[in-house]
Amino acid sequence: RAYAVIRFVVVFAPLVLLGVWGVSYLRALWNSILAPGVPVALQLKTPGGNLSFSAASYSLNPVSGFLVVNQPVLRDPAGRTLVSARLADAAGINLFDISSSALHVHVFGGRGTLVRNQDGRFDLQTFLGAPSAQTRPIPFDVSIDRADVQVIDRKGRAEWSRRIVTRDIRVAGIGNRWIAAGDVSVELAGSGRVEVTRSATGELALHTIADDWNLADVGRHLLSTLSPEQGRGLGSIAASDLKLS
Repeated sequence: RAYAVIRFVVVFAPLVLLGVWGVSYLRALWNSILAPGVPVALQLKTPGGNLSFSAASYSLNPVSGFLVVNQPVLRDPAGRTLVSARLADAAGINLFDISSSALHVHVFGGRGTLVRNQDGRFDLQTFLGAPSAQTRPIPFDVSIDRADVQVIDRKGRAEWSRRIVTRDIRVAGIGNRWIAAGDVSVELAGSGRVEVTRSATGELALHTIADDWNLADVGRHLLSTLSPEQGRGLGSIAASDLKLS
């Protein structure tokens, strides 16, 4: 009997230890995939070329659908930074069926560059594919504590470039219908509370509560972007200073 026990231990103990080690290794590997704690880099294929995404680190909980990304950066094919943030997190991600997700996103310390070309299209539009008619619209709720955006508009008679700082931005919607609101400060134009609504047909509505808006700078540029047909009905408008408070 003692010999049988010894033989059992000698034969099966290594197998048991190997199994325990294997489970521990798989668990460690799984944890490393979900939270590697090291920089990551991805190439994202888009209709406008490959975008480069990088982050200092990330952590993902597949059960709760919670993702944290540290220092995310998205660059265009030429290596120019499109958007970046100090930290971003998202909840409500359904890894098994993305279309069933309900996203809640927080962004901290955002930065970016928004460029509109002479044809009126934004650079970012070149990287976005047409949405599939069969895709289920995803509800989302995004909050941004602060974002610094450099806006470059080439549609007018001369390039117009201004720095825009936003605080406490909240964007909520489903699919292509959304409403955004927050405190906005525009270089050379002042600041105020701004709300923008986009309908399902693509129409935009803007409302603002002014602190010290000076609309002359922005107004002159917007007038220069109008086509002759659009500007004909406005007549002659000229102002060196137009304040709203």
